[in-house]
Amino acid sequence: MSKNRLAENISIWRGDIRLVTCVVLIALLAVLATGGTTGVQKAYAACPEDCDNDGYNNESYGGTDCDDNDNAVWQLLTGYTDADADGDGTGSEQQVCSGASLPTGYAAAGC
Repeated sequence: MSKNRLAENISIWRGDIRLVTCVVLIALLAVLATGGTTGVQKAYAACPEDCDNDGYNNESYGGTDCDDNDNAVWQLLTGYTDADADGDGTGSEQQVCSGASLPTGYAAAGC
């Protein structure tokens, strides 16, 4: 093999090594950015019991948190639709995902 041909091959190999190194580094950065897991696995691993950090475990873990993506609500309260906000609900009794009290639009008593 001539010196020129050998030099060309070495140059090509160096280029290939650089390309492979770049691809590996990009893949490594992607893994590090997700904490070594996929996005779904990361979300699950980061908050298997209390995703919204409100102090209440989600229902999947035997807790009472009815919406573990909203730290303002954590329990089901019984209420009635109160469309006119007069404090007297109407319709059938329903379970409403709430915080310390029923949210606007619901009343504890029905008529």
